[in-house]
Amino acid sequence: MFASTRAYLSVASDFRPSSIADCYGINGELDLFKFLQHQEKCSDLARAERNALLQHHEESDDDAVTTSTKRTRRRHCKALTPYYFDEEGNMIYLKPRETVWWHLYVQSPLVDDKKFNHKFRRRFRMAYWRYQMILVKVVRHDLFRRWSNGKDATGKSASPLELMLLGSLRYLGRGLTFDDLEEYTAVHEETHRQFLHVFIQWGSAVFYNQQVQMPRNK
Repeated sequence: MFASTRAYLSVASDFRPSSIADCYGINGELDLFKFLQHQEKCSDLARAERNALLQHHEESDDDAVTTSTKRTRRRHCKALTPYYFDEEGNMIYLKPRETVWWHLYVQSPLVDDKKFNHKFRRRFRMAYWRYQMILVKVVRHDLFRRWSNGKDATGKSASPLELMLLGSLRYLGRGLTFDDLEEYTAVHEETHRQFLHVFIQWGSAVFYNQQVQMPRNK
């Protein structure tokens, strides 16, 4: 276990209040001293968490494969920024197929639920059935072979095409940044940026001609 991770656990388990609820006395009034301790603890936890993340990245760089001709480092576009600590204090990176977006919109969508469909349309600017229709077309097109063949150039699992398409729709429909998409999907922002350019190319050259027809008469 990293020293910084042990420091995080030490702060998390110290005597200071861990929540606002712990700052109230028996009479229901806020204890100002406890509240200040709680604020200080939150600041210390954030600092310890940042230190643990930085140390983890440094250790990952040290583990990069070294050859006689060149030093090969892990590709940054596959570094999953979202993470959490397990019960033992180990840092665990969140995987795309463990995110809320994957479970909510891909694995277990409530397609018969009126509220789900209303929120999906508002969040992605189209009905869920239309998203599925576009997904089928995207999966079959050669422009997206990089994501649809299941493996990337290094042999690792490619980013899920379902999440990549959802990311582009949210970017275009609601103006989210690529960093926001990384937070929601656990897919690196640069991967989302590259996919968006391909998606726009496909949309303007292929999908547009399939969906838009000019009037034939007055």
